[in-house]
Amino acid sequence: MTLLLNGVDDCMIKLKVPGLKKTVPLKSILWIEGVGNYSKVHFTSGDMYLASVTLKGFEDQLSSFIRVHRGALVNQSYVARFEQQTFKNAQVILDDGRAFSIPRRRIETIKEKLIPHVVRNE
Repeated sequence: MTLLLNGVDDCMIKLKVPGLKKTVPLKSILWIEGVGNYSKVHFTSGDMYLASVTLKGFEDQLSSFIRVHRGALVNQSYVARFEQQTFKNAQVILDDGRAFSIPRRRIETIKEKLIPHVVRNE
C-alpha cells in the first residue's frame, strides 16, 4: 500500500489487489474490514476489493480512519453520528446507515476522536 499525496482533498492510495495495483482516491473509501492478513476495502460506490494489506497496515497509514472495533476502520468523513445508549453500549453510524457497535473499552477514545468531527459536519 502506498499513499500518494496530491493535496489535502485529493489524496490517493495505491492498493495491492490480487492481480493488479489499483490507485483510488482516499475519499472514495467508506470503510475497511479486516479478514485475516487481508482487508476488504468498501467504497462509496458499493464496490469492494480484497487488498493484501492487514487492517493494522491500513490503520498505521490512514490517519483519517478510526478503528471502531477489532475488525473495522471507518472513514471519519462518512460518519453521520455517534450514539451512546448507556455507558457501555455505543455505536457509530455511517452516512449509508451502516452501524458499527463499539466495544465498551473503546467508547471514550472513539468519542473523543469523533465528536468534534461529527459536530463540525452538522
